[in-house]
Amino acid sequence: MASVVPPEVIMSIFDMTHPPQGTHGIKANSFLPTVALINKSYLNYARRNLYSEVHLNAPDHGDSCEDTVQKFMETVANTPLLAAMVRYIHYGGGKAVTEDETHALSIAISSCTGLLHLRIFGYDWFAVRNVSQSIMTRPNLETLEISTFTLMREYTSIFSTLSSFLLMIQSLSRIRSVIIHPQTVGWDRDAPDRLSQILVGACPLLEKFVYGCGDYWDNRHVVALARMAPFVSVLELTGTVTNIRNTGLTIALEAWSGTLTEMTFHFPLSELRHGSHDALGIDDVVTRMPRLRTLRLSTAFILPTGFLRGPPNLEHLEYTLWQGQFAELTEILQRPSTLPNLKTLSVWQFGNEGESVALDNNREDLMQLCDGRGLVLIP
Repeated sequence: MASVVPPEVIMSIFDMTHPPQGTHGIKANSFLPTVALINKSYLNYARRNLYSEVHLNAPDHGDSCEDTVQKFMETVANTPLLAAMVRYIHYGGGKAVTEDETHALSIAISSCTGLLHLRIFGYDWFAVRNVSQSIMTRPNLETLEISTFTLMREYTSIFSTLSSFLLMIQSLSRIRSVIIHPQTVGWDRDAPDRLSQILVGACPLLEKFVYGCGDYWDNRHVVALARMAPFVSVLELTGTVTNIRNTGLTIALEAWSGTLTEMTFHFPLSELRHGSHDALGIDDVVTRMPRLRTLRLSTAFILPTGFLRGPPNLEHLEYTLWQGQFAELTEILQRPSTLPNLKTLSVWQFGNEGESVALDNNREDLMQLCDGRGLVLIP
């Protein structure tokens, strides 16, 4: 009698046919559809694998994946059984993204009632509002990643204004992770009125917020985010310039002081030109964070002397300073009582445009400091 292969073994084999690959890990499994045709049993198992995690992307160096998106949309819109299997959608546009392609993507998102994870790289300006509206129909969404750039690094357009984006996020009550790439969300001139619609605790499960286009944020925006998502543990706000000041930032960080484990701030032009410590300094609240393990920022936010007070359990520090502050930092870090749990250290200095550049002149002193304290110097 022929032996029967257990289902879990078949599924494990199918999983191995699709290793991570492609730009941002987005590339369809071209082998599994062929395997699925071996017999009916394989077809049933392969269908679960293919539809649980869907990759929609243009062929290598292709201009468009409109046909692929259109066919997927028609399938899930007309076959609820298959649509209900979808948990992940990874979409990456090619050299060009059409209005019809983006519209089809929005219909597909709305059709997948069990969708939990969504990644979008590129969209068409005239249909992007449909995508935003379709995202709001998926309240059980757990992770969201959006970039204005396609997989071919073609710029498309602004996804939405800032307050519209925050209002979209607050409709996702199960959201855990949000990643927004640079140049994706734009300035919102009517932010004061719309931000009043942000509800307290609307996103209680949001733990990770990575926002790469933080330009034009000001105190209102970061306070609104803290009001909406009070339990953030990983926070990354970066851009070129920012209007956030220490008053609003302190309010938000106080709300997250008991939950933050990893924090990154980087706005090079603000820090260089008008972001003095008087405007951006957050020493008092950050040095008291008991769970903070990883910190990436500059002396515009925390002076070297701030580390004398903490954070008490910090393990990884990436710090940018002025050349003249290096001696002060090394003197402070040589004290065993300063950041006693520190494991890795990376120190940079401001360049002419506010960027972080290597601290070549003091490299040897930095290596001696790390050797003396048993720290790993990165890079």
